[in-house]
Amino acid sequence: TSTPDTKEIEVTLKINSEDLSRILQTFYRYNYNVKASYHQSQYEDDLKDRFNEFMRFINP
Repeated sequence: TSTPDTKEIEVTLKINSEDLSRILQTFYRYNYNVKASYHQSQYEDDLKDRFNEFMRFINP
């Protein structure tokens, strides 16, 4: 996506790799602005946390 008043474009990439550090370093080296990155373990932890919060909401 992009905003009409800038030349910036927002891109979402889904990369099939367990180690994103090299890819992220390449983006940083070329001065790309990386908004967020999620590794598989972080993603799983987030899902578990959200599930647990949902279960507490359903069963107070």
